[in-house]
Amino acid sequence: MIAGMTQIGTLVRAWSVRPKGLIHVGAHLAEELPSYAKHGWKPRVWVEPLHKQASQIRAKIGESNQDHLFEVAVCEGTSETIELRVLNHEAASSILPLAQAKPDSYSWLSQASVISVPRMSLTQLIQELDRIQIYPDLLVMDVQGAEGSVLRSGEADLKKFKWIFCEAQTIEIYENGATVDQLNEYLSTRGFKLALKIDAPDLGQADLLFINLNNYPKFVLVRHLLSKILAFAYRSQLLGKLFKVTSTSS
Repeated sequence: MIAGMTQIGTLVRAWSVRPKGLIHVGAHLAEELPSYAKHGWKPRVWVEPLHKQASQIRAKIGESNQDHLFEVAVCEGTSETIELRVLNHEAASSILPLAQAKPDSYSWLSQASVISVPRMSLTQLIQELDRIQIYPDLLVMDVQGAEGSVLRSGEADLKKFKWIFCEAQTIEIYENGATVDQLNEYLSTRGFKLALKIDAPDLGQADLLFINLNNYPKFVLVRHLLSKILAFAYRSQLLGKLFKVTSTSS
């Protein structure tokens, strides 16, 4: 689960994240559905390659015309299928292998099986959504280290997103898993700015919000800049008062 109610509230307040539609790659059981619905984020496109989890999502969303499910893995490649490594904790399953020397905090995590699942690129998914007139401007990824593969599979279409919200590992859990620095470097050269980082050191990962500087309301950027200036001024004023009191006391 990547986006809890608190995190979504932060995204809305700090960066006016109010998408016209979203793609959630690596949906697991669509645990974020209540949070998305509460904040009016719709339509919602759920992407989950594991059949058991996809079936539970299908049951959860029912006949909702605001929710659409794709039972595939979204990543780069040329074949119609890809190997998915199913772990003993299925939510942590990935197209990437576990790191050979994973940290002690993840020593309990192990591979249970390898299965073949349908694959499509992010560009192919967007084309499918175009056909049913759904145009998401928020991309959410919870794909256990494979964030770079998802992005590269839709590089030409990334400009369509105003926001990209994803996880990144801060310690090596998956071999060649995307790190904060790697994602920041890749997206910064494509017009995105890392706007928010929510660290989870106990999990060895961080949640990241990237904003598209070329496809983003300028007043939000100005408002955010002004809030930082005011916060700095307020802190400076407090420090000045503290320094004055200290000097007078001495």
